[in-house]
Amino acid sequence: MGQVISTILNDIPRTTYSDDISSLRQQNPRSFLDSFAEDPGTIIVEEDSRLPCQEERKFVVLKEKVPPIGGDFGKVKVVLRKVDFIERPRKPKVEEIIRRKGPYTSSQKMLLVGEGDFSFSACLAVSFGSAANMVSTSLDSMEFLFKNYKQAMGNILQLKTRGCTVMHEVDATQMASCHSLNTIKFDRIIFNFPHAGVFRRDAPRDAQIREHQKLIRGFLKNAKKMIAADGQIHITHKSNGFFREWAIEMLAANEGLRLIQAFLFNYRDYEGYSTKFGFGGDGSFNCDPSKTYIFASA
Repeated sequence: MGQVISTILNDIPRTTYSDDISSLRQQNPRSFLDSFAEDPGTIIVEEDSRLPCQEERKFVVLKEKVPPIGGDFGKVKVVLRKVDFIERPRKPKVEEIIRRKGPYTSSQKMLLVGEGDFSFSACLAVSFGSAANMVSTSLDSMEFLFKNYKQAMGNILQLKTRGCTVMHEVDATQMASCHSLNTIKFDRIIFNFPHAGVFRRDAPRDAQIREHQKLIRGFLKNAKKMIAADGQIHITHKSNGFFREWAIEMLAANEGLRLIQAFLFNYRDYEGYSTKFGFGGDGSFNCDPSKTYIFASA
C-alpha cells in the first residue's frame, strides 16, 4: 500500500494538520490512500473549529500522485495550503416554540406546590413537550406517594424525562427558606386546592377555617418573595359554600398582593389531572365549582 508523504506549507500548525488527516483516515480507513492515488488533484476543504464559528480558517488539501517506486502502487503527497479567512454566514436563530396550556406557557419559569399525584404537573409537561422550566413539589414523601397514589410514579417519570425538577417534603409555608428554591425567581407559582388537612370531625367550623387560612397566608407570604417582578401567584380553590368563607382575596390583600383576575376552573381542560385528598387513599374529590385566582405584587 502506498505511503503518505506530508508537506506542510505556510507555517500551518502540525496539530491542525494531524487532526485533519486523522479525521479523514477515520472516516474512510480502508480506502484513504487509494482515494488519493486514483483521483489526484481533488480538493478537500477542512475547517479548524477552534476558531470562532462565524469566522473559521479554511485549509485546502491537494492530493498529488507521485511516480511509483519499485512495485508499489505509488506514493501520495498531501499538501495543505492555508487560505484566507472566510466569512461564514451566521445561522439564523431558531426561535423557541412557545406552547400553551390554559393560562400557562412553556416559556414561563414555573413552581407548583402541594401536588398530589403530580398529575397536574404531568399534564403541563406533556402539553409543553419540555418541562425544563418547571419545578414541581409535594408536601408528601416519595414513600407516601408510592404507597397511596398508583399514578404518582408514572407522572413523576413523565416529568423527569422532560427535564422537570421534582422535589418532595416541601412545605409551602416555608419554601422561601429552601436553598434549592430561594435563588430562583418564578414567573408563575401555582397552588391547586390548598387544604390544611383538618375536617369537620376534627374541629369546629371556625377553627377549621382558621387553619386553612393560616396555610394560605403562609403560602402567599413565601410566594411573594419568590416571584419575578412581573410574576404571578395562582391559587385554584372551590368557590361554593364553606370554601368561600376562607376569604382568599382578603388574605392576599393583607399580604400586599392584588387580584388581577379570577376565572372558572375546569379540571377537564387538563387531561389526566386527578384531584387528591392528601390524607391517603387514591380517591379524587369533586372540585366543581372552582375558580383560579391570580395575584401579583401590589
